[in-house]
Amino acid sequence: MNCEITTQLHWVSPDQWIPTLTVDHSEGFDYLDLLTAIDRPEQHTVEVLAHVVNISTGEGRWRAVAVTSEGGNLPTLVNDYTAASWHEREIAEMFGVVFVGGCDVPLLHLSAHPSHPLRKDTILAARAVRPWPGAQEPGSRRASARRRTLPAGVVDGWLRDGTQEEINGG
Repeated sequence: MNCEITTQLHWVSPDQWIPTLTVDHSEGFDYLDLLTAIDRPEQHTVEVLAHVVNISTGEGRWRAVAVTSEGGNLPTLVNDYTAASWHEREIAEMFGVVFVGGCDVPLLHLSAHPSHPLRKDTILAARAVRPWPGAQEPGSRRASARRRTLPAGVVDGWLRDGTQEEINGG
């Protein structure tokens, strides 16, 4: 079986998301290999990407759609691809895209005020409250002692000087 994956991305509008993937399904692309998202804050969008595969030929098709990052929604793919349910719930929780008609039960994030942890504008407060040595990531090479860097996921200017004393109120 030839399992070559197509690298060509076909962009569709939100209103053509379901019709395009329904046609793919009817043409034998009935295996949902991947459904994921990418946050594009500079464009105020979240891109949703689907990779569907024709199991008998090994051929794959990439489909992509961009929705607004604030209140973006798409219809669910569950009618054609049952496996989409879990992926849609993950994308909704991590990126804030709502899949209309799909399951809205959270997977992991049960707080009353959910943030979307994979959005680039989400502040990772847990990293801000720990002492940070100035390296990009724990275990990576240390940054120069002359310039203190913020932890990854903490927005510049969120803390006045990034010191532990300020975080603890001292």
